[in-house]
Amino acid sequence: MDSDAGKSSSNNVAKLAPPGPGITGLVVRVLDQLSLAAWLPAALLTASMAVLFRFRANENLDLGQAISDITADPLALLVSLVPLLVVTTMVTQAFSFNAIRVLEGYGRPRGILTPVRRVLIRWHVRRKSSLEKRRLTANSRAFAVARPRLLQSGFSHSVVDMLESQALETAEPDVTDEDRRVAEAMGWRSYCDPWRLASIDSIIEEQKRYPTQGRVLPTRLGNVLRSVEDELDEVGGDVGGFVMRNKNLLPDNLRADHDHYRTRLDMYAMLVAIGLILAAVSPLMLVGAIATWSGILVVSGLFILLSLTSYHAAITSATAYGSILLELNRLVKSATKQAVPLVAETSSESTYSG
Repeated sequence: MDSDAGKSSSNNVAKLAPPGPGITGLVVRVLDQLSLAAWLPAALLTASMAVLFRFRANENLDLGQAISDITADPLALLVSLVPLLVVTTMVTQAFSFNAIRVLEGYGRPRGILTPVRRVLIRWHVRRKSSLEKRRLTANSRAFAVARPRLLQSGFSHSVVDMLESQALETAEPDVTDEDRRVAEAMGWRSYCDPWRLASIDSIIEEQKRYPTQGRVLPTRLGNVLRSVEDELDEVGGDVGGFVMRNKNLLPDNLRADHDHYRTRLDMYAMLVAIGLILAAVSPLMLVGAIATWSGILVVSGLFILLSLTSYHAAITSATAYGSILLELNRLVKSATKQAVPLVAETSSESTYSG
């Protein structure tokens, strides 16, 4: 055990040791500043641009030939593409936060995209209202099936009426306190068909991805993240500062998951932006070199598909990231509650001793 600890300590010292002087030390310092989330988008952008240049030079869309031409001279490939990859990684890392903000729907108060933002916000507001109506409709249909089952099970009409008011979110009927306690204790979902409940639960999950009515943003990603922000009552308006101050409260596995999902969110946001850039650049590079428009549209379509897939992956990562933020908020609230009695007890002892 002691020898293992010594090896671990030696490895940590080696990792913390500053890089040496010269070109190698400079390279190490530069690479150490680059995030892992920036490498994949940068590699994709660099490799895609190289392939597009070969498509134009070869005047065809033969991917195998393009790759063979690029790798024909390994030394030239190393000298030309590696520095370009490093520079591209630095650029993507610098703009990763901006990419997330744009995908969330934030922008200048007045700009060319302001009308588009307004239209999208109105669409999401209507969709949020539509989800509420769909949920109540699904509840009504589900309870219509559950009502005769409840009556056949021996529950009184007043209890069933109380359960119906809960399902449809209408005014409570005039029932006795005992009937109200029975209704609140049993619920109505256990008498419904599971496939109907699955449909209701799906709508509820979609509703949870929206913030309050006055805080709706123009994009799905923005609404997912803001819906989490609305539940963080210990943040004080600064999510980043909240995480930095309290991240140590997370268990090691959740802390690693936090970093993992945050890194993935940054990476997928950049992949969305790079996919759109490549989709726009491809026709400009290939027109005149490629005879058929269909081939050019296929190339652009693949990059658009990459962007859409990355956007959905970003939403998934944001959902997981938000769940960790909610757990951190719970831990902070719990720690605050535990600290208050301790402070009160200490103050009382100080007063008594005085």
